[in-house]
Amino acid sequence: QPTTAAEASRTAAVKLAQDSDVVVAVLGDNLQTSAEWGDRDSLDIPGDQLSLLAALTATSTPVVVVLLTGRTATFGPGNQLLSNVSAVFSAFRPGQMGARAIANLLLGDANPSGRLAQNWVRAAGQAMSGASPWLQWRVGKWVANSRGPPPDPDGRRYDNYNEDEATPLFHFGHGLSYSS
Repeated sequence: QPTTAAEASRTAAVKLAQDSDVVVAVLGDNLQTSAEWGDRDSLDIPGDQLSLLAALTATSTPVVVVLLTGRTATFGPGNQLLSNVSAVFSAFRPGQMGARAIANLLLGDANPSGRLAQNWVRAAGQAMSGASPWLQWRVGKWVANSRGPPPDPDGRRYDNYNEDEATPLFHFGHGLSYSS
């Protein structure tokens, strides 16, 4: 017997998932958990969402995650929950017509053709690492590192905050469409 409203909601969601052909789990952040001046030590989706996702994927009903967030997100240690989902649709911050656009894409009324505009890191520790390069300006000059191409004529180059060789979870340009 559930003892909290969250447990009751999770129990109801699992029951509904067991009786469904597919689950569309809309997860992510709100403006308090993904915004300016909101540093975090984890990129996991906040609250009880990971435990909800684990419970939904345990039903063996196919699960599609629609991710609403202003940043890349992670899915528990080693991102192991991703191995149990059928698809992840990253909508970022979709705006006021976002729900209709997402529904059109999920139902096949429109063909998704977007690709990631940045590497998607595996963990918070990869931010500003080799998995997530950014141009950095420090002390009046562009920072150089020991790897990568030589700087352009202006002295700029993509720099890594550290020498981490970690690969991203999803690379720049990753994405699928219904026609490819």
